[in-house]
Amino acid sequence: MYLANGKPRSSYDFGNVFKPSRSLPKELLFEITAYLPVNDIVSFCLVCKEFNQLGLNILYKAIQNVNTRCFDTLACNPRNARAVKTLALPSQVNKQLDIGSTWLGPQENVHDPPSEDVKAASILPYLSGLQNLFVPSFSAIYTQPLSQCDFPNLQIFSYSMPITQPIASFISRNNSIVSLTFDCYLPFFQNFVLRPITLPQLRYLSGNPQIIKIFAQHAPLETVHIDWKYERARIEVFDDALSFLALHCCTTVKELGVHRNTFRQCTCNNQILVKISEKFPRIIKLGLNGIDISNGSIVMVNTALSRFECLKYLNLDQHPPSAVCPPRLFGSTQLNYDRDEALILSWTSDHCCSEIQECQLPNGILWCLQGPKLWLPLLSSVPQRKSLLLDASKWRECRAEAAGLDIRELL
Repeated sequence: MYLANGKPRSSYDFGNVFKPSRSLPKELLFEITAYLPVNDIVSFCLVCKEFNQLGLNILYKAIQNVNTRCFDTLACNPRNARAVKTLALPSQVNKQLDIGSTWLGPQENVHDPPSEDVKAASILPYLSGLQNLFVPSFSAIYTQPLSQCDFPNLQIFSYSMPITQPIASFISRNNSIVSLTFDCYLPFFQNFVLRPITLPQLRYLSGNPQIIKIFAQHAPLETVHIDWKYERARIEVFDDALSFLALHCCTTVKELGVHRNTFRQCTCNNQILVKISEKFPRIIKLGLNGIDISNGSIVMVNTALSRFECLKYLNLDQHPPSAVCPPRLFGSTQLNYDRDEALILSWTSDHCCSEIQECQLPNGILWCLQGPKLWLPLLSSVPQRKSLLLDASKWRECRAEAAGLDIRELL
């Protein structure tokens, strides 16, 4: 029997035809295979050794919301453990809540198998290829294992508990960290004093003002988010951290966001805007919350915004993912697009922030620059109520028609 190229079937080398390295680049083959369902990827792993390694890298690339069987597999198979790139650790299980009450009284089942948190902590030393690690809050069980781990490729580290000495040692050893997030009310454990830590590749930093001072001295930070939770009534705490950040990273920081909950506070965050404009006049993106733009405070806001030289994106409704956004109960008369447009035009005049392209007001509505002095609200940011959406659509159509543009071609 002969094939289409004229060669006999017995003399044809099928090995070269189906050899993965001669068909497609590994990176492209990885992207294509990642779109397959999990069961198909499992079958894909059975084709050959090269496909097996490729399939394992896809199956175990991101580990989150899994049961104990997955951790058992990683503990028994080093190849699978090395394939893990992203790990979101499960929350620590409180054994006191697992006590069952019977008619004989509370009895704890001491024969229960290890829970997910215990197994997850035990496999941490085997994840040599880990790149992204997320540690949840109230999970001190991971503190000691992390102090003994070394991830040479770690880039993103998120920690939701106060910093202790073992965690400080862990961070200082992993010099490859690019993004660092601390989502916790207390920055440090009790009265723990932490010295500055050097991370030469750190670009993104998020945490309390006390955290900023620890890592800003020896890092080329580009994006800084200050989630001010602890001692938020003391403005000197923020001023000290901002001055320290400006001293060491004034030329590298391009994006700065500050969130301070104004609950039970008599003051707004306009003073924060003033301090940022004095110390970081050349940032490109700024995010704040709690800014008062009423008639009594608008002069202070305008003066602060006039100091920025390169600002392109202004967000006055900044909220981190873990923050609780204040409720907004809009009525038909509370949204005044003419007033908001006039306010934005005054901010983007030649003597103020002429480079701004997007502006989100404290009411949450995002305005985008669609042409010379043509600002339109984005419908997706308008409260999703029929009457409010209709009002916004009509206002957009009128402004676009006055400018001689087709509203269907705009955002």
